[in-house]
Amino acid sequence: MLEEVVHIRRAAPSDAAVIAALNLFVHEPHLQAMPDDYRPYDQAAAAAYFADAIANKSHMVWLAEIQTRPVGFIEAELRTRANNPFTSPLIIVEVQQLAVATDARRVGAGRALMCAVENECSALGASEVRLQHRAFNDGAHRFYGALGYETYSVSMRKPLL
Repeated sequence: MLEEVVHIRRAAPSDAAVIAALNLFVHEPHLQAMPDDYRPYDQAAAAAYFADAIANKSHMVWLAEIQTRPVGFIEAELRTRANNPFTSPLIIVEVQQLAVATDARRVGAGRALMCAVENECSALGASEVRLQHRAFNDGAHRFYGALGYETYSVSMRKPLL
């Protein structure tokens, strides 16, 4: 598969079920690592979620294909913050989800999907791309770091139950 060319295109409403199936590649490791935070996967509910995201003007969803086979997707959202007494106004694009099929990793699909998001920023007037990933996900941390992303915020928690 290393010789294959990755094609990126905007997702269409008819892609929602395919994206829901691809989402399993990211959901299952999260469910295994954090079963109290993540629900067992409901593919029909996920497809409905992605259909809504594709139709939502503040969301952007792209699909990665090798030949005609869908191998990954990314969902991002345009976020704005008005000027207030504490913070400056802000226009960003926030990556909500990125998934690449296990057998299609390390061929450039994830990188190409991230590039699609970054390229959209200037057209939207966004100054940066932001994203979050779980602390257990070392692979995601290395991947985003290799693309030039840096830590700018740290979230902490203390379970009380």
